[in-house]
Amino acid sequence: MKNSNIKKCVVSTYFPSSQASTEQKINEIKNLDRIDIDEIDIVLPIGEFLDGNEDEVLNELILIRNATSKTLKLILETGVLKSTENIERAGLLGIKSGMDFLKTSTGKAKIGATIEAAECLANLINQSKNDLKKPIGIKVAGGIRTKQDAEIYINNVAKILGQDFIHPKTFRIGASSLYNQLID
Repeated sequence: MKNSNIKKCVVSTYFPSSQASTEQKINEIKNLDRIDIDEIDIVLPIGEFLDGNEDEVLNELILIRNATSKTLKLILETGVLKSTENIERAGLLGIKSGMDFLKTSTGKAKIGATIEAAECLANLINQSKNDLKKPIGIKVAGGIRTKQDAEIYINNVAKILGQDFIHPKTFRIGASSLYNQLID
């Protein structure tokens, strides 16, 4: 992989639950910042978020962002957040903290990506684009199993953010369940 364009990514911050102290998460991120990887997926501390501790969540996300120069994808676990209001509020925390991507799911929860969650995130980015210091992307992941499913996500996000958004720099699909179908 040394001469490859393939990005190397790891999961962090006590994936998939994010149940650890902020100090532990920061130490993990600082260690990852020293190794040869390109991207880090982190998980929103969902319990803290759902308990209404959004200021604490935002502060933690900012500390994580400041601890690395790597691309950071914030996994929102949208199936656990359930409502579009929660998804929007969590997504805004990701935007405010300087994340590079908002990601729907770890793939570990009962409900992964949904069209509604992807559209919610696309609308949020569209509404926030004038306030963004840098472009922010979307990664839909968790339960996308067919090429047709992937095409629906692509088309729906493109309707909101434009066809130019459908590029690896700003739009990705978690393809572990889809891989075999795509290479055939």
